[in-house]
Amino acid sequence: MSTPETPKKKKPLFAGYTISTSFESDMDGVYGIAYCPICGDREESSQHDHGCDEQHAINESVGKIQTHMTLVHKLKDDVDV
Repeated sequence: MSTPETPKKKKPLFAGYTISTSFESDMDGVYGIAYCPICGDREESSQHDHGCDEQHAINESVGKIQTHMTLVHKLKDDVDV
């Protein structure tokens, strides 16, 4: 009998590009980081509390890199929300 696999988290997409993310932490909190797949620039979130706010930090940094990709690289996400 096989065990069910844990679903893998999808990487965020924007205009067909995959956005790589990570987070860093220190004694004060956690910071989400997103990297531009075109030029390699990185955007960092504001500081968030350890624990439940890690995903929020990642989401914040992804939003910042999406703005970067829109303004700097003139991309538009064609997904209707």
